[in-house]
Amino acid sequence: MKSTTHNDEEIRKKAFMILRRELSRGEFVRFLQSIYKSKGDYTAERESIIGHLTVEQIVADIEAGRKN
Repeated sequence: MKSTTHNDEEIRKKAFMILRRELSRGEFVRFLQSIYKSKGDYTAERESIIGHLTVEQIVADIEAGRKN
């Protein structure tokens, strides 16, 4: 067997290609969800980022940014 050196990203990509080939689409998605589960609190994180902004305030900020 030929020995080659791969970096972590190449190995990860190859592993995902093999898994995708061997698993059904649903099984593959479930596998990805299981290894990338969020450990945080989405609501608390969102609150710390945007606070109590309203949708109108967020839209106004986006529109103001487009004008600049």
